[in-house]
Amino acid sequence: MGKKKGAVAAKARAKREAKTVEDTPCGPAGAGGAVGGAIVHEDGSRVHRGLQNLGNTCYMNSIVQCLNVSYPFSDDLLRNAPPVSAGMCATLSSVFRGIRGIDDSQGTSFNPKPLQQQVVSRFPWFKGKEQQDAHEFLRTLLGSVSDEFEAQAKSSSSTGSPAEKDPVNCNFGGRYCAATLCWGCQRLSLRLDPFFDLQLHLPSLAGQQVGAMGLSAAALSGDPD
Repeated sequence: MGKKKGAVAAKARAKREAKTVEDTPCGPAGAGGAVGGAIVHEDGSRVHRGLQNLGNTCYMNSIVQCLNVSYPFSDDLLRNAPPVSAGMCATLSSVFRGIRGIDDSQGTSFNPKPLQQQVVSRFPWFKGKEQQDAHEFLRTLLGSVSDEFEAQAKSSSSTGSPAEKDPVNCNFGGRYCAATLCWGCQRLSLRLDPFFDLQLHLPSLAGQQVGAMGLSAAALSGDPD
C-alpha cells in the first residue's frame, strides 16, 4: 500500500513539474509533458540509479546527479539535444537516462564512463584519478553544452530551419545591472553583464568569533592577525 501511494505521489509531482516546464522560456516545442514520454520513468521519478565511481570521480558524479534533478534544464536537454551522437549533449543525456532508468537497464548503478571520456578528450586536465574542483567541472560541462547549442543555432540559421533554445542560458543564465554615476554631468549609465553563477557571502554564526566556513574576521578582510 505504501509503495502504491509513493508511486501515485511521484506521478503527481512529475505532472506539476511538467506544467512548470511548459511555462518556462525553454519549454517544450510541440512536445508532450514529462510524464508518459521518454523523459522520466513510468512512475514519474527522475532518480532510479546512482553513478559508479571511476576513481576519484565524486566531483563529476555529484554535479551530474544535481543537474539531472535540476528541472527544467535536464528535461529540456533530453528533448532538444543537438543531433550529434558523439557530442557532449548526447553523452550527458544518455547519463540522465541511465540515472532515471528509462531505458530498462539493469543494475542499481550506471556507468558514466562515456561522459568522462568525452570530457577528457576535450579537456585533458580532467584526465587521471586526481581530485578535481566540482565548480570548475560544472562550468566546463555547461559551457560545452551551450557551445553545441550555439553551433546548432548557427547551422539552423544558414539553412532557414528553426533552432532549439539553449537550455543552459535559459535555466542558469542571468544578467546583473552595473550603474555608473558621473559626478560632473550627473549622468547615470547602465550596463547589463551576463553571469552564470554568483558568489554568496555566508554570514557569521551568532555568538562566534569565526565565520560559517571557520574563517576569522581577519582572514576574511585580509588583515594580518
